[in-house]
Amino acid sequence: MEKVVAVAEAQELLFDDSGDFDTEIVFAIIGESGGKPVPKVVCYMELTVSQLDRGLFKSHFRMYRHTFDWLVSKIHHELMDDIGSVGRPHLQPEKQLMIAIWTLAN
Repeated sequence: MEKVVAVAEAQELLFDDSGDFDTEIVFAIIGESGGKPVPKVVCYMELTVSQLDRGLFKSHFRMYRHTFDWLVSKIHHELMDDIGSVGRPHLQPEKQLMIAIWTLAN
């Protein structure tokens, strides 16, 4: 019953009296900027992750930094093989691995 009430309330918010869809409310609900550029995080790995202490690094990546560094040293050459090929610029092996581990850990 609660779901039905929530849907009815959402319909009231999304549609005005004329039955037209209210895009401003949709943007407010889903957090869109309505065409305005959204600032992006720059140099997150270099500036933020490099400053994480041992516990915070482990909480984000589910491994200690020395384990991450060891893993990078073992597979660095595998991740370097594609650098220099055509297409989008490639990420450094450390960044590739960090993204993969963070994704798997979360």
